[in-house]
Amino acid sequence: DGYANVAALPQPVTAEDSIRWPTDLESRVVRGGAYFDEPSQCRSAARRGSEDEAWKDVDPNLPKSPFWYTEEPALGIGMRLVRPVDIPSTTEEKSQWWKADVESIEFDVNDRVSQGRGARGIADESLPKEAKELGFAN
Repeated sequence: DGYANVAALPQPVTAEDSIRWPTDLESRVVRGGAYFDEPSQCRSAARRGSEDEAWKDVDPNLPKSPFWYTEEPALGIGMRLVRPVDIPSTTEEKSQWWKADVESIEFDVNDRVSQGRGARGIADESLPKEAKELGFAN
């Protein structure tokens, strides 16, 4: 189980120590269930492994798109945004949160952005300031 390593750490575990950064496409977990799942699977504790290559099998693009999912179970995947509570102070710390962690994803996304099919940047310039004012960040 993915939580065994965290349980073995001295308690309480810090947020930084509890993160298990993925090392490849297939070591990720999809959580929460989808509209086609049984009711017992439609909860945050429901998990299934990712199968990125199989999920993109019908993608007509060459190279395969990093965004193309047209078959179950990928159709039921939403999005979970994760960010640190405190804004990382160094470029290296920031890249751990924002940079693609698998070379093929980084290549595919850079390719799409260079073709004008995507963009990078802060979605809302006022968000960091507002989060700080509300006490959500240092």
